Amino acid sequence: MLSEKARMPSRKRGPSAGGPFFYAKNLTMQNLNFEQFLKIKNQFQLGTLTTESFNIKSEKLSRAASTSDAISILKEVDKDALDILESKFEQSLEIKNAIEKTLNNDHKVYICGCGATGRLALSLEFLYREKFKSSDVIAFMAGGDYALIKSVEKFEDETLFGKRQLNDLGFVDGDMLLAITEGGETSFVIGAANEAATNKKSDVFFLYCNPDEELTKIKRSDEVLKNKAIHKINLTVGPMAISGSTRMQATSAQMFVSAIALLNYEKTQKDFKSLYDSTLKELIDLDYSFLADFIEEESNIYLDGGIVSYKSHEKLSICVLTDTTERSPTFSLRAFEKIDDNECSLSFLTVKEASSTQKAWMKLLLREPRCLNWSEISEKLDREELYKFDISKRSLDRRSSMNNLHKIFTIDYKDDGIVLELCAQSFKVPKSSSLLVDHLKLKLLLNTHSTIIMTKLGRVQGNVMSYVRPSNYKLIDRAVRYIIKLSDNKIDYDEALKRVIKNIDQISANESIVLKCLEG
Repeated sequence: MLSEKARMPSRKRGPSAGGPFFYAKNLTMQNLNFEQFLKIKNQFQLGTLTTESFNIKSEKLSRAASTSDAISILKEVDKDALDILESKFEQSLEIKNAIEKTLNNDHKVYICGCGATGRLALSLEFLYREKFKSSDVIAFMAGGDYALIKSVEKFEDETLFGKRQLNDLGFVDGDMLLAITEGGETSFVIGAANEAATNKKSDVFFLYCNPDEELTKIKRSDEVLKNKAIHKINLTVGPMAISGSTRMQATSAQMFVSAIALLNYEKTQKDFKSLYDSTLKELIDLDYSFLADFIEEESNIYLDGGIVSYKSHEKLSICVLTDTTERSPTFSLRAFEKIDDNECSLSFLTVKEASSTQKAWMKLLLREPRCLNWSEISEKLDREELYKFDISKRSLDRRSSMNNLHKIFTIDYKDDGIVLELCAQSFKVPKSSSLLVDHLKLKLLLNTHSTIIMTKLGRVQGNVMSYVRPSNYKLIDRAVRYIIKLSDNKIDYDEALKRVIKNIDQISANESIVLKCLEG
């Protein structure tokens, strides 16, 4: 049975005691008080949204009888989402046709997102550059490329930041924007979409995963939905497998619909439909069962006090990076360490072919990083700071020197498939028809893999993300709702909010603010 309680790894054999599970306490909300949040809470109370609700099929995930049973649960939720995409072909075709028109008119396609959808946006740019050897697609995320590793939370809540990043990158009338937000309420993405829509010749698409009737209650979302200059692509695929964990089914659906259009914009409608259907079937038929041994292996490494480096082939690295970095905000783990840090993150990415930091980032993005250097921002987000995340092969020796239980998880890309190796475990996922399909498969597999590992380590209660980090307004509300849920509604909203704000700057390493607030 997967543990309901947090089973923290022993540090007896490793020098990095207490390190990997530590999360930063310098939250952007640290000066917020109860009365201040009450004034704005209506715009950030998102419990009525489908993406924030609790999936009935996974409600007993942390109580699954075995790892294999847990895998089956997540596979079933993925299948439900993929099944819904069978009816979304027309939406993907609409995006494809707009991309074709834009590129044929010598304009560029811009893609933006925030957090998980930001990493999705940059993945789409990588895949386009890899296939077409062109720079006609420009992707950006809230906080710039620095946010690939560590989310810059203050950016999510600012519409003006989305507008500014879009304009700074040179968006002009006639260019196209894919604005992607899992929930449909992210201020940064809405700001970019509204700004792009002021250009009369530009096609602007707004991709989201909640029913319109839920989003119209949120002012900023309602404005986008009523903007006739913006094409709305509703990709509602139901509740996530882990409450609010939109890095899973929501972004998988958005990646499928947008990426297949972007990378096949030249195909005829008939050929595009055939490819759409065959790719969807390939994903639905994907076998997850082999993950059980890998999950057990990696979980035991952490329980013994060890750490893991994912040594990835360069063509898969941005996909692996996405999963490993998203474990930090989802489960309140230490983010990737910088070269001058004294502690290691539990997991890390190494681009196995890269001999230096700069080469590693170039291979991962197929371009130099685009970072922010805004004078009014106190936090350092420029390229120099990003390069402190050394994801080159040199990181393997560095991490081994910091933890003598350091293990390497190799994800290689061979002519006949994706080869995964961790300690005694080895498996080959047969190669697909394209790099895109292999990325989609790997995303599904890694999301399942990491989610169950964190569930086994006590970071999930039922299917509640109990270690949520309340580092922006939306996540404060999420923590409040989880307290209510886990208390069986014995604690009301205002009382739960008071407890969150009281404890927000008091949480120590390895503590869950949700579980702490449940205690009083």
